[in-house]
Formats: sequence, C-alpha cells, structure tokens
Amino acid sequence: SEKDARIRVLERSINDKEQIQELTADKIRKLSEELEQLHHDKIILENQVNKMLHDFAGKDLSTAGALYQKAVSLFFEAKLKEAIAVLDDAVLDEQLRQIELQEQKNRDAESKLAEAFTLKANMLKLSFRLNEAEQNHEKAIQISPSCTTYLNAAKFYQFIKELEKAEASGRKAFEHANTVGELAEILYQMANIIRDQYRYEQAESLYLKCLEYQKGFAKSSFQARLQVAITLNDLGSLRIAQHDFEKAEEHLREAADTLSDLTKHTQPQAPNGTHLDVILKFIPYHADVQNNLGSLYHRKGDFAEAAQIYHIAYLLIRKSASLNTNEYLFKL
Repeated sequence: SEKDARIRVLERSINDKEQIQELTADKIRKLSEELEQLHHDKIILENQVNKMLHDFAGKDLSTAGALYQKAVSLFFEAKLKEAIAVLDDAVLDEQLRQIELQEQKNRDAESKLAEAFTLKANMLKLSFRLNEAEQNHEKAIQISPSCTTYLNAAKFYQFIKELEKAEASGRKAFEHANTVGELAEILYQMANIIRDQYRYEQAESLYLKCLEYQKGFAKSSFQARLQVAITLNDLGSLRIAQHDFEKAEEHLREAADTLSDLTKHTQPQAPNGTHLDVILKFIPYHADVQNNLGSLYHRKGDFAEAAQIYHIAYLLIRKSASLNTNEYLFKL
C-alpha cells in the first residue's frame, strides 16, 4: 500500500549514513515523527480490517443484497479496489431512489387508509357512536400521524366537548404542519377550541394570527377568501362576547362585504350552473353573519335594528332551505 511504501522510504532515509550526515537534527526528528505516525496509522488500519473481517465472519450474508455479498466476497479476497468498484455510486443511488419511491408509495397508501378510518369516524359521530368514532380517529393517527389526522381528531374532541384532548391534538397538528395553509387552518381550529374554554384573549390572538396567514394568500383561491370571511365572522362573534361592540361590528361588516364580493364574482362550478347556484352556496354564510349582527345590536340594546337584521337572517336561511333542502338539513 502507499503507507507501506512511504514507511520503507523513510526507513531507508533514516538508516542511510550518507543521507544522515547531510540532514539536520530537526529534519531527522521530523522524519522520525512521520515514520512513527505512519506505523501508528498502519496499526489502526490493520485493526479496522481485522474488526471488519471478524464482523463479517459472524454475520449471515444470505439475507444481504447481491451487491453487498459480492463486495464482501471481494473484500475477503483482499481485492479492495474491486470491492469499492462494485459499490458504484450510480448503482447505489439508483437503489436508494427505488427505496424512496417505494416509501412514498407506502406513505400514500397509509394516507388513504387513514382517510378511510377518518371517514368512518365521521359517520360514527353522526350516529352518536362516539367511542367507536374516537377509536377510528386513533387508528388514523397511528397509521398516518400527520397534520390532517391530528386536526380531524381535534375537531372531533371539540365536538364532544373533550376540550383538553382537542387542544392537545391541535398542538400535535402544529408539529406536523408543512404549509402556511395548514398553519392557518390549525390556528383557526385552535382559536375555536380555546374560545370554548372561555380564554377569550388567547382565542382573539389566534384568530388575528390566522387572518394574517389567510389574507396573505386570499387572492389565490375562492376557498381562501371564503375562509377569511368565516374567520372574520367568528372573530366578530368573539368580540361580542368580550363586549367590544365597535370592533365586533367592524369584523362582521368586513365579513359581509367579503361574502358579497365573493357572491358577485364567483362563477358557477357546474357546467350548466347558474348564478343562482352561486347565491345558494353563500346564503348560509350570509345568514350566519347577519345573525351575529343581530346579536350585536341586541346586546347593544338597539332592539328594533336587531329585529330587522334577525329577520333578514331568518329569510336567508328559509330561502336556502326551500331551494336546497338536502344540503341545508345536512349542515344542520
């Protein structure tokens, strides 16, 4: 090896009397130190080789891959360069790529299975088989611990008023969030959970942070703009509970304007859809905002204005129910 060759050169240099006479004491010392270090390195390498041989000797190679077995066989034959060549980077990288592809397929399969368990949990919830629903949420998380599965569990626990479990699931969802959209959704859900615990100031902070994220990408999609309106409506309702009527009305009016703008500019999604379909889609959201505005004026003592706004909310819901009974009943 190169180390052995260098050791032989150094040994000849140090033992050659003529060369020694030409060398200074400092040079001789440096050559001696280099020779000693090389001997030390050689011993370390030999020990490492012996350890590798010992490890291989006690290992069942029959279950190892073909490349691994071939490289080890060449190593036993002291053909180190050939063994390294067998483990070519391109070959190893391709095998790594195949493993990563398979892992992605496995993750996709796990995600789909988790979705199935979540769907079953939601159906069980509608049947008030709550213990079974909880078990299916737990299975979904076990299979695919993700932002989505934890957030679904948080919503379920909020529904059954297990608010500590809901908050814990929401925090786990935070740990698995990968996008701004996911963060905004978690903040919104956490604000609702915290609000249900009457921790209004903390809920307010979460709603406001959520709106920062939502308004940041609100222009990108219809759903994002709709979620802004929903969050503003909920924040307005929270302000009413805090007796901050001025800010409550500000948020609720902004929610109403956002919904009106969406209703005006959204195109029907179905091929033969009409603008009436769009109006029907937004009526429940308009009604919810009007209902909160009615509550606001009622709390302020302006009963006449409250009655008028409540009546608008009532007419909106009644119209929606008469034109689209199935969807209305499902939302109830």
